[in-house]
Amino acid sequence: MKATATKNRVEILKGDLIRFKLNEREITWTIDNFLSENNGLLIFDFFGIKSIKPEEYEVIRNGNVINQ
Repeated sequence: MKATATKNRVEILKGDLIRFKLNEREITWTIDNFLSENNGLLIFDFFGIKSIKPEEYEVIRNGNVINQ
């Protein structure tokens, strides 16, 4: 899967983790749980279809946040 994230533009690779907040809970999932749009919007199913914008998530690779 190829997707990009803003802040510092990065290419999201298979195996990367995505950290985001949902209802005040911090969640970390692998990129494999998401569908992606070319603009960096990530779409997922969590008791209904939801989406997060690039500024609402962090990309974690090898333990480091790479899109700050």
